[in-house]
Amino acid sequence: MKTGQIKPAVIIVGLLAASVPLSLFATAIFIECLFVYWMLDGVSFRQEDGLVKSFSSNCKSVFYSIPFKLRLFIKNPAAVVFSSLYLLYLAGCFWSSNQHFSLQDLREKLPILLLPVLFTGIKRFNEKEFRTIL
Repeated sequence: MKTGQIKPAVIIVGLLAASVPLSLFATAIFIECLFVYWMLDGVSFRQEDGLVKSFSSNCKSVFYSIPFKLRLFIKNPAAVVFSSLYLLYLAGCFWSSNQHFSLQDLREKLPILLLPVLFTGIKRFNEKEFRTIL
């Protein structure tokens, strides 16, 4: 990446932070964008012999990087503890008398589970990038 160029993760996280108080729909869109970036982070899209070979090798590298990123998540105790809050909501669903509301509540709280996984899978932001997001 060239000097002075902003990483896509910084842009996505900045837009995510700006959209949280404004729109649930925009927040969901930027979480999905962050998920796509998380999946494709570390994959090089170089031109190889053919389109089919390039696509298949890129798919393999995406799927081989997932266990590595999940191991990074498991090794980060703060992220695991934060994500375990979702398990408390899940356990609370068993005692809910309104199953429809509890399932809808679980769907709305899914970012509590996903965001720590996504943030541990991308590279840390340096001070300048962090200031850009804020």
